[in-house]
Amino acid sequence: MSQNTRSHVGFEQDERDYWAMRAELLTRYCGKWVAVHKGRVTAVGDDFVQVAHEGSGDEGYAFCNLVGLEDKVVVTQRREYAYQLDYWPRPIPRIPVTVKQPRPFSCAIV
Repeated sequence: MSQNTRSHVGFEQDERDYWAMRAELLTRYCGKWVAVHKGRVTAVGDDFVQVAHEGSGDEGYAFCNLVGLEDKVVVTQRREYAYQLDYWPRPIPRIPVTVKQPRPFSCAIV
């Protein structure tokens, strides 16, 4: 199993764990960002980026949500990439890309 597949499966488990403990989270952390990783709350705070960073496990991911306002949240997952450090004016992420041949198409002139 690739690292990406393990991360995806782990992230989905973290999300299921979040929803399983949501009732308790509402009583303790309503209105706060929480990170859930491997069945436990790993970070709590008011700043999404800080919570996501602090709450990520050794694998580099955690499920983060704004407790009680889940339907308002836009960002729920953060990814980390290797960077090309010598790119000017600042480093950019390196991401794998697959380029495929476009499918032929036809146009009908009416």
